[in-house]
Amino acid sequence: KFISVILLVVLVLFINILSSFINWNVDLTNDKKHSLSKESIEIIKNLDDRLFISVYLKGDFPAGFKKLQKATQDLLKQFNELANKKIDFEFINPNNVTNENEKLAYFKKLVKENLSPTDLEIKKDGKQVNQIIFPGATIDYKGKKVAVNFLKQLPGESPENNINSSIEALEYEFVSAIEHLSKNRLTKIAFLEGNGELSEQQVYDITESVLDDNFNLSYYYKVDRFNIKEFPVDSITNLPNLLMQSNRLNSYKAIIIAKPTIPFNNLDRFLIDQYIMNGGKVLWLVDGVKASIDSLQNKLGAFIATKNVLNIEDQLLRYGVRINSNLIEDLRSTKIPIITGYSNNKPQQSYFSWPYSALLVSD
Repeated sequence: KFISVILLVVLVLFINILSSFINWNVDLTNDKKHSLSKESIEIIKNLDDRLFISVYLKGDFPAGFKKLQKATQDLLKQFNELANKKIDFEFINPNNVTNENEKLAYFKKLVKENLSPTDLEIKKDGKQVNQIIFPGATIDYKGKKVAVNFLKQLPGESPENNINSSIEALEYEFVSAIEHLSKNRLTKIAFLEGNGELSEQQVYDITESVLDDNFNLSYYYKVDRFNIKEFPVDSITNLPNLLMQSNRLNSYKAIIIAKPTIPFNNLDRFLIDQYIMNGGKVLWLVDGVKASIDSLQNKLGAFIATKNVLNIEDQLLRYGVRINSNLIEDLRSTKIPIITGYSNNKPQQSYFSWPYSALLVSD
């Protein structure tokens, strides 16, 4: 009996030690939402050098943050297994620095590295204490460094929902940062021109960013402008070269057609269709109706909303898409500012509900 008890204890200890090195997670969902995507697996497996991740999520946290900490640790273990042990990581508590001046300098260093701090309320010795934490990580690869902030703070959401959203987005946040570091050169994409699309200035906020963050296209891609109506000329015939124009368009991983206002001709449609047939991707940002609030700035204070005729309806229908010529009204709408008078020649604004400004909250 004594030997059996000893063997049982040894077996339990052995299983516990073994489980700390092996990922036992099994995804039982139908859509495999807890499994890594094929793209993520490919990116992680193709790392050709060592990668180091510093995670600033260590300390005495409430249950929600411990859950986020555990999910991050499990994900990085999974990454390390896929990368053939090329990924090293450590969890750091930035509040471990006892000297206040040194701690402040350390916090400033983390902020300079683009990590976003947040104020956390925790219970300590029976009291509520506020503590600055940095729920994020820095990734070092081949002399390059990038920050990842993975705490989602969605307005109107409970702390629990924000933690769950953060856990769901961990794979994307880490893999997109790793892909950015491992790329030797950025993939090319382009905004299409020639059919009254938005100008370079009008899409500047999505192309670049005035904030020091990664929420812009130029972080992930080389962004160009491509005029579909400006053709290269054949040096022999001095005629527009259709094949060369198609090859130029095919050099882009994706094209963005942002709010076109001029109908597409048959040649435009042909070039776009051939681009898609060759594996290109198109992001269509199309208004079904010509209706701008600026049009109300006339003497009548009214205008007729008309269908936005672009000559692409049948083409989109072949792709399985139809854009309706409808406007959405909402009785419980949001408010817009209206000038109701002047005081010392300065306009005074009041806010009124506007039925075409729909109150939309996404899940």
